Amino acid sequence: MAWESIIAEWRDSISKEAIAEAVRLASQAFANLRLARAPDG
Repeated sequence: MAWESIIAEWRDSISKEAIAEAVRLASQAFANLRLARAPDG
């Protein structure tokens, strides 16, 4: 989904910076989960 669409859905009450931070945090959370579930090797 385009960031402009997200901003429009939120009626311009969210910034591109906030979206970027949310994407970064979600990405980090998935990476941490993947590491936590990785078998010891």
